[in-house]
Amino acid sequence: MVLALYFMKDIAVIGAGLVGSLQALFLEKRGFRVHLFDKRPNVLDQEISHAQGRSINLALSARGLRALKALDLDVLALKQAMPMCGRYIHKLDGSSDFQPYSQDGQAIYAISRNQLNHLLLAEVAKKQSIQTYFEHTCREVVCSEGIIHFELADKARASYKFDHIFAVDGAFSNARKSLMKELHVNYSQEYLSHGYKELLIPAYVAKTWKKDALHIWARQQFMLIALPNLDGSFTATLFLAHQGAESFDALQDEDAVKAFFSQYFPDVLQAFPQVVELFLAQALGHLITIKTSPWNYADKLLLLGDAAHAIVPFYGQGMNAGFEDCLLLDEFLQKDADWAKVFADFSQQRKKDTDAIAELALLNYEEMRSKTADPSFVLQKRIEAELANRFPEIWKSVYAQVSFQDVPYSEALNNFTLQENLMQKVMQIENIENFFTSETFANRVIDEIFDWIGKKK
Repeated sequence: MVLALYFMKDIAVIGAGLVGSLQALFLEKRGFRVHLFDKRPNVLDQEISHAQGRSINLALSARGLRALKALDLDVLALKQAMPMCGRYIHKLDGSSDFQPYSQDGQAIYAISRNQLNHLLLAEVAKKQSIQTYFEHTCREVVCSEGIIHFELADKARASYKFDHIFAVDGAFSNARKSLMKELHVNYSQEYLSHGYKELLIPAYVAKTWKKDALHIWARQQFMLIALPNLDGSFTATLFLAHQGAESFDALQDEDAVKAFFSQYFPDVLQAFPQVVELFLAQALGHLITIKTSPWNYADKLLLLGDAAHAIVPFYGQGMNAGFEDCLLLDEFLQKDADWAKVFADFSQQRKKDTDAIAELALLNYEEMRSKTADPSFVLQKRIEAELANRFPEIWKSVYAQVSFQDVPYSEALNNFTLQENLMQKVMQIENIENFFTSETFANRVIDEIFDWIGKKK
């Protein structure tokens, strides 16, 4: 075993995934020399495939696109993405319903994690000021000294000393564990009682499916969703309880899985009987929310992305929030050269927003799995769309605020509470389903809306 200590008067980024690669590019653009480390072999040496397992598809939306645009990468990313203009709901009785995200055709974009990571690392490879180190697993960070201890592929050890370290090494970050050894860190992790399995639906099976939509089979306590791929296939994900009568624990053999799909997703089973075999072969994923405070150690270490604030995927904001981290941090660095102040101010101000999107993501899971097929919920969304159409300057859906705008997540969460309170009053109006598009309705609720605006301010 070889142990070496290298002194490098530069910046380290631990983790060459999506957020880590983007952070390295932002730092390079600002003129810094960057050392980017990752435990995996070089992604650029591997064939891009639909290898299933962890979050094959992601939803790229306005916040992520804004960060990519700052590096002139948004157009390239969109060439690899499929627009989704709304939810296509598959009901248990065989009927379906399309629910657009907005009246003007705004979309979020399904994109392959592997392809986007490849794009970002290809851009990294063009930069002379970024040095990459693959098959370097971070084992520990001595935060107070700026030293990172790595284990290499051959089990040798190497250590590097840096002026500043960005830890972007995921939800189970070893850098965060090191920070917790040196500081009084408030930390929480909460596993969702539901897990997931991802299933690739071939193009020949999905040839009649609507391509510009997020497909949802909502079944109250669980759901199946599917996102489109460029090649016509769909990446489906089943979210289901770990334990119970209807759970992953109960689906351990072919007969049980076949009976489950036959009861709840008969259209999928009929079109693609191989889904049973595919289901049994797939690994079970877990869903976790992580909150941390503080995110930094003086000017030496700063956590970003999932290392600081992992969330469940039901608002499609995990990657987007991480990308927004990079963009907002870059704006902090543009205004102030004091790294310790930047790290502290950024983590303190950003935390309230990442806590908020964590809550919104959990709320959206309940909405997606149990409400999207509910006629009352569908009516409520139609009324909200009418309000947005009549009062576009003062009424914007929370989904639009999160996915199509850059309203701070904490503000969007506050708006969610206020809007829900107002809509509960609106939904109690007698015969609302027959006159919500009328002037009478508009006149009746306008005072309520302005009262809501006053509370918002």
